[in-house]
Amino acid sequence: MKFLTLLLIFFIIVVLDKGITFVNVKQTWKNFPESVKDDLYKAEKNPVAKWFFQKLGLTWGTLIYAILTIFTLFIAFFILQKAFGETTALFIIFMLYGLVMANNVFYLLRASRIIP
Repeated sequence: MKFLTLLLIFFIIVVLDKGITFVNVKQTWKNFPESVKDDLYKAEKNPVAKWFFQKLGLTWGTLIYAILTIFTLFIAFFILQKAFGETTALFIIFMLYGLVMANNVFYLLRASRIIP
């Protein structure tokens, strides 16, 4: 698979994921201000992402962590590609990252008070 095609695919899924996370944190601040009084980034369960948010703020932390995530996805793809082939590697990444994004959407719906 060509590098630019992979970059575009990974860019799209990372932007969707980080966008959902960004909105999720904002909705938590808005709808549950008492729960984030001691920790503004309580909604973020990933300790690495939380560290970036705490050090750089939500906007810059999201941007820098997104770049790191794209880099990590490339490494994972090339390792998985050697073991399973190109198509299967991409499928595994889609499935795992899809679960992460589904989880983020679930928590966004909770933070937005759409579901209890």
